[in-house]
Amino acid sequence: MKLIKHSTISGSIFTLLDESDEKVILVSPYMNISKWYKLINKLKKLKSRNIDLEIYVRDDPDNSVTYRDLDRLGLSYLKIHNLHTKLYLNEKQGILTSMNLLLSSETNSLEIACITENQMDYKDLQNYYERYIRNEGTFTTEQALADQQKFRYSICDELKQRNINSWPSFGNSSLHINTSSTYYKVKVFKGHLIISAFQRKLPKPNIVQETKQLAKRIERKIKPPGEIMINVQHEPESKGIIISGQALKIMKSKTITAVLEDEVPLLIQHMAGFIEATELWTE
Repeated sequence: MKLIKHSTISGSIFTLLDESDEKVILVSPYMNISKWYKLINKLKKLKSRNIDLEIYVRDDPDNSVTYRDLDRLGLSYLKIHNLHTKLYLNEKQGILTSMNLLLSSETNSLEIACITENQMDYKDLQNYYERYIRNEGTFTTEQALADQQKFRYSICDELKQRNINSWPSFGNSSLHINTSSTYYKVKVFKGHLIISAFQRKLPKPNIVQETKQLAKRIERKIKPPGEIMINVQHEPESKGIIISGQALKIMKSKTITAVLEDEVPLLIQHMAGFIEATELWTE
């Protein structure tokens, strides 16, 4: 890690934003940026360049100014209880600092910061973010979240169009879907949609013994093809088969119970495709 001179910390953060090609992660407990026009323009440019932006702030009743500024700018953010870390990442570099994204910090405070110099430094910060930041955040900007009831209805309607009756319900950070023959459990873990099917009705013996072939059959029936990785396990003790599918595309939604509105169509497409393929394989 290389020490950044106090007078160039904000400039280094701006450079990190400018040099991003895929993503930017801002971890700042407090953000008072309504009059920090240079930073606002940088954030707007990220959107115009289709750069993925994740913002994490402190979950605190006294942090209303942060929420106000981000809401006014239409920026989605996540709240984390007791957050004190200040960390700024793109896909190549990271800055670890004492500086919040506050205009007052930029102009009045004595701050310290370090920037990554190599891949090992960057990987250390990335691992910290994955373990302690990303997995703790929960989306709180209401307009960014899909309504759970509408989400359930949309799933039912999509499956009904595929001639499948279903009964979905939410619970314990999971979505539970029952059909006439199978129980499905759906969750989002580390950005991946994961669906598990618990099939108690056994198919022909030769199909049970050849689970790899069964997985390939299901993968061929999923549309669009190649979107979900399939795994099939036969559990003699339970006298059933567990079929699991993992969507390959990374989601921004953190849990299936708090899905981002713009990701609903893709999630429904994946779920309905997997369920339809799984329902058909016993026929």
